[in-house]
Amino acid sequence: MSTPAGPELNILALLVFSCVMVEAVRSTSMDFQHIMFLWFGGSLLLTLFFNVTRILVMQKVISTLYTESNLYFLNILYYSLLNFSIYCWVLYSESFTDGHGLDKRRNRLHLFWPFGLIILANVTTKWTHLIFYIGYMETVTRMDYFYIEVAVVIFVLVGESLRRFMYMSLEPDPVREQQEKIAAEFPVIVIPLTLLGLISNTEPIGAASMAFAAVYTYFGMQMQAESIDPLTKINNRLRMKIVLPEMIRDHDKQLWLLMMDVDYFKSINDTYGHVEGDRALQRVAQGLKESCRSTLKDYFLGRFGGDEFTIILAGDHEDVERLKKAIRKTLRVLNRYEGAPYDLTISIGAACYEDLPENQMHPENLFKKADEALYAVKKARTLPRNAVPSKEPVTLKTEADKS
Repeated sequence: MSTPAGPELNILALLVFSCVMVEAVRSTSMDFQHIMFLWFGGSLLLTLFFNVTRILVMQKVISTLYTESNLYFLNILYYSLLNFSIYCWVLYSESFTDGHGLDKRRNRLHLFWPFGLIILANVTTKWTHLIFYIGYMETVTRMDYFYIEVAVVIFVLVGESLRRFMYMSLEPDPVREQQEKIAAEFPVIVIPLTLLGLISNTEPIGAASMAFAAVYTYFGMQMQAESIDPLTKINNRLRMKIVLPEMIRDHDKQLWLLMMDVDYFKSINDTYGHVEGDRALQRVAQGLKESCRSTLKDYFLGRFGGDEFTIILAGDHEDVERLKKAIRKTLRVLNRYEGAPYDLTISIGAACYEDLPENQMHPENLFKKADEALYAVKKARTLPRNAVPSKEPVTLKTEADKS
């Protein structure tokens, strides 16, 4: 390998990505996905720092460190950190598909073994010369296994990108679909730039390309996060207002809007506290998500605000009734599984776009119609039980009842 090119690109990447990481660390979100991004970002910052140091030493800008031992140390550290950063990226990318149990150490180790072997080969290369060796005049020469290492990493990145594109094609939620797309584009940016550095036989720019791709990914995800409700992790009202006209255009009049709210939610809050009330809303969101995925192909699920949720779906009346049954069953199962001391049900009002008068076919009127249907269901709920046989009221179970 010839003398590496100047460190300007890596310095720029280090400065830009440092600013992104400062913002990421200050974020109030600390879910598993965000933690994985912090791991990835932290390891990548270290990679960039030691790469800049390595280049400066190899160019004798920092001449006091220009010894064979130091060159081995810096090169081993750079390549090992680079592979660890890619491993952290894979964890972050996999976390988009409901985590795949990556919060368990065993599952993370299963993904680590190819990177672990590569890092081991780098760490021992001073004695084995598998990856590179430092010869006459302290020049670094790449060995054949170096290119095998690069091929393995590219194979992993391509595989991960294809997985994300596959999940993107199967994801009915437009926000999740866009997130999968952004994650899938990361290797598309990194691989060509890395190969360009290798072909030109100058300093590989893998770490710098990863930093710029990560900046694109971070801000892309931040834009998508504006459409996500922070408590329930489903779409928010803002996103729903955008999506509804698009779905009406795509499906003409065969579109239903379901407005829902949690039965006696104020009593749950007053009796068990707002923390338990938040858990109830999260349970409802989970139940709605599972019900939609099991019964529908094309839908949009969102939190309208407070204890109100919405579902937009393309289908007929039978699809709506099948979904209602699935929601009631799923919530009953989830509530029993969580051991909640109260019954958790929801009221549902449904309206079809084609039922609107010709001169009132507008998204706002569909909202109004669904809201009126929900109000009618809630009003019927206050009647004696035998007046609404298909609807069972919520019963809050207090300690006094248990005794």
